[in-house]
Amino acid sequence: MTATGWLLAWLAAGVVFLQGWRIVRVNSRPQLGDAFTYLRTAREMRRQRRLFPELCFYHTGETERLQLPPLLMAALVPVAEWSYAAVLSVAAAVDLLTAILVGGAAHQLFGLEPWRAVLAALLFLLTPLNALMTASLTPRGLALLWFTAFVACMSGYVAGGSAGWMLAAGVAVALALLTQRMVTQILVLVTPVVAAGFVLAGQPRYGHLLTALCLGFVLAWAVTGGRYAAVFSDHLRRVLLHARIGQQQRLRREFGSPVQVIKANPWLTLLAASLAVAGGAGLPWPPGLELAAAYAAGMLVLAIVWVMGNSVNHVYFASPMVAWLLAATLPAGGVWLAAAAALGLVAVVIVWREFGVAVAGHLSTDWLECFAYIRQHRLQGRALVVPRVSFPPLVYYTPLVMVASGHGSKAMSFDRLTIRRQIGDPATLAALVQELGVRYVLLDRSAGSAAELAAASELPSRGFRALFDSGTVLLLEAPGAESAALAGVHQPG
Repeated sequence: MTATGWLLAWLAAGVVFLQGWRIVRVNSRPQLGDAFTYLRTAREMRRQRRLFPELCFYHTGETERLQLPPLLMAALVPVAEWSYAAVLSVAAAVDLLTAILVGGAAHQLFGLEPWRAVLAALLFLLTPLNALMTASLTPRGLALLWFTAFVACMSGYVAGGSAGWMLAAGVAVALALLTQRMVTQILVLVTPVVAAGFVLAGQPRYGHLLTALCLGFVLAWAVTGGRYAAVFSDHLRRVLLHARIGQQQRLRREFGSPVQVIKANPWLTLLAASLAVAGGAGLPWPPGLELAAAYAAGMLVLAIVWVMGNSVNHVYFASPMVAWLLAATLPAGGVWLAAAAALGLVAVVIVWREFGVAVAGHLSTDWLECFAYIRQHRLQGRALVVPRVSFPPLVYYTPLVMVASGHGSKAMSFDRLTIRRQIGDPATLAALVQELGVRYVLLDRSAGSAAELAAASELPSRGFRALFDSGTVLLLEAPGAESAALAGVHQPG
């Protein structure tokens, strides 16, 4: 076997190990996160027969309708009742499909040798941030697939000028816009800058990046009957809020920190070295990859200077471009291949350690038993989770209505200003429960401050009745509520 063959086999073994570990250890039990919101919304899409259903499982005092791009949830409608592990396999399948696209475009579109095309796919799969995203259900993986297709199609258009490439790029933009919000930021913020840079450099075909972008917006608006305009305006409102507040977090923890950027994609270090060597030797730029390089650079700058959510997620969308560039420029010498193998091991270790964090976020047996109790006794009504407030598993596993703004709610400040300020005192907490029409209070004794836990623990002395107590999770019924629960408190085990 050649040296390049050994490298590919080594990296492939790393991919297989991580995916096996994900299936056996990480996705074997439900994890805390927004996956439950997406799955419950998919159920509501099916029940209400609407692409933008009313989110009747939230209560904020306003009528809440879906404000998120709906494509992932629409795709989940047929599988929303599958087991958690089976649904997570869908996310892994999307990641594999993107890897196939990365490898196929590398060979067919950019003309890389077969081993380099396979290398690009493996580099993509072994990018730590990508592997971590595969272990959870988010719309980012699907959005990355469409964004990768957009960059590939526009690269094909620039190379050949075919209108078919332009139409395909516009469709890819529309699908990306309808899938996830962060990719919208990249398309809107980076694309005009990239297009202007190439046009000013005397390459006018790149100006049609804006044509594809506008076509994508028109298609997204058309297929949703104009409803996408509300989704985009809501996202713009959140972006402006972060522009005023979130930028204060730049360079703190994962927000804009170059260290976190490298941890998210360590292949950037090897790419920088290979580009430096190629530049020093006067080697020509890999043909067809100019657009990929421009977007990768733009997203790296965006990750450091712009904070919206977790800014290293911008690096996530650059991973296919980084894989293409590194696969195209990596020297075939033994030292370079050994460096790639060593960095692959580093990537595996990073992902394996982060998988341990994910395992720590597994939903506890106490919560699953509490949810089973709620379903068994057919409890109905509004519920407040203290101190978490927003707790998506509640709306997935039970029919209760969660008093919280939830993911994508238009009442952005409801949790922080209306609820959290009032749950640290027993009197104000009891008054809040009455004011919001809360029927059940669920207390998680493993989370929150001492004041919040003490306030909730005093509710029984104010007439609240304990229905379930596992030692970690306590379910209380508000005074005057009539439930079908058995008299006395249920203590599992």
